[in-house]
Amino acid sequence: MPARNPLFDHFSSLQRELRASLESASAHRHPVAAGDHSELNWLEMLRAHLPRRYAVDRAFLLDATGRQSEQIDVVVYDCQYSFRISQRGGQVYLPAESVYAVFEVKTTLRPQALRDAAGKVASVRVLERTKTAIPHAGGTVEAAQLKPAPWILGGLLCSRATTQQPFGASFQRNHAALTGNHTLELGCVADRGAWSAHEHGAPALEIHQGELPLARFLLTLLRRLQKVGTVPAIDFRRYEDGLEREGGGT
Repeated sequence: MPARNPLFDHFSSLQRELRASLESASAHRHPVAAGDHSELNWLEMLRAHLPRRYAVDRAFLLDATGRQSEQIDVVVYDCQYSFRISQRGGQVYLPAESVYAVFEVKTTLRPQALRDAAGKVASVRVLERTKTAIPHAGGTVEAAQLKPAPWILGGLLCSRATTQQPFGASFQRNHAALTGNHTLELGCVADRGAWSAHEHGAPALEIHQGELPLARFLLTLLRRLQKVGTVPAIDFRRYEDGLEREGGGT
């Protein structure tokens, strides 16, 4: 008899825990309370399972020109070379350069949820991202030699679906309509399945429906993050210059 796979057992347990927690959130009669509860559950799950090089928060994204994104439910970002501004009330602000991936959280998968997520993702992708030279033991890699800022992954995380075929023709049609900065690469419906898209060498849209959608989503996210590598070094001078323009210098 083959030995049980501990990875399967772990993700089965995680699947049960998160689904129970998300279903509890859905029981809130107030939609804002339900949404906030769901966001916290997804945040906690990702914080517990992503490597420590990544941080996860609900946040606004900023750039050196003073532009700001919409508030993003789940931001996966660099925690080693970035900065983080926290305000009273729990608002978090992060530089656009630090971002690897952003997700919208919705209780239910609907066409409008896809469009809402795409709009939130686009509000991040349009921000300017600076880069600067990187000193190392053998010299310096100049900014002009650095690769372009990586594409920011975007997606949608849901607790449940309203139809028996949540990833059918209607979903595929609505997903395909999202192009350019509005494209969505990753998604998960906790009780049904996960999907990924726009990956080099893979089908336009891959849909996985099985016992462990959370495991599929997490491992796919890790694979996509691995391909991104590391975000660029931030040109903090640009941010300083922005402060001087606003405040008139010192």
